[in-house]
Amino acid sequence: MRQRSLASLLLLLGVLVLPALAEESLWITDFEAAKTRAKADGKLILADFTGSDWCGWCIKLKGEVFDKDEFKAAAPKSFVLLELDFPNKKELPAPLKAQNEKLQAQFKIEGFPTILLLDAEGKAVAKTGYQEGGPEKYIAHLGELVKAAKDVKDLKTKADAAKGVERAKLLDQVVTALDALEVGTEDIPAYSAEIVKLDADGKAGLKKKYAYRAAMDAARALLAADKNEEAKAAFEKAAKLDGVTAEQKQQAMLEEGECFFNTKDFVGLVALLKKALAVDPKSDNAEQIQGLIERFQPEADKQKPK
Repeated sequence: MRQRSLASLLLLLGVLVLPALAEESLWITDFEAAKTRAKADGKLILADFTGSDWCGWCIKLKGEVFDKDEFKAAAPKSFVLLELDFPNKKELPAPLKAQNEKLQAQFKIEGFPTILLLDAEGKAVAKTGYQEGGPEKYIAHLGELVKAAKDVKDLKTKADAAKGVERAKLLDQVVTALDALEVGTEDIPAYSAEIVKLDADGKAGLKKKYAYRAAMDAARALLAADKNEEAKAAFEKAAKLDGVTAEQKQQAMLEEGECFFNTKDFVGLVALLKKALAVDPKSDNAEQIQGLIERFQPEADKQKPK
């Protein structure tokens, strides 16, 4: 009988054997393995959410940056490189496909390519995507993100040691930095609510700023939970807060419109949009609002009693 290779015997026993080339590759595909390696090496994870065989910008980023020798030499010194692929023309192994889809939902990835920098625990610390300029510029861009993420960590440490208004001011800096890094969506609502409490008298000028943000976060959470009627009331409350700008009021009304859309109340939706447009007909949102009115007016007309 022909002697079986060790690899084939292991496969028969149900042991996963990775190809030898996988060890030589700069990119890995296993999220848990990436976290383990990042923790052992003291590095961040660079996670590339990509559509490798259909997404034009993904292919462009790979060709202009990831495939270049400069990137291959520099990036692994600071990052564990993790590819999370969503191809159309090839079929991923079922466990890998399930992993990638789970991470897409977890990190709320809406477009490709999305590049996340993650710590060894798998928490996002920065977000970016395609950038022009080739590998050297991209590496410099990543370095700036790493520095900014470290600054956030330092600010959080300072905030943890502070109390009262001083903590509120530091948390304000944390939120501003997280917004710039496009991460922290899971933490910011709690920071916003705390800032409002810490600046209860409004003397630091933060209460009004974060009262609106906290109210919008609460409304969005209700909307995400399909509690449309409660969400409507929450968006209305946000729009009526003291000190709310015309732009903020329009934004609250726009997002409230999703509640009407979800319940197929097009009459109510169009009425709300017309009120929103009247708040400031020349705002940056005005063109979008007018377009939505024109889109849903025919549906509203169908619902009106004859």
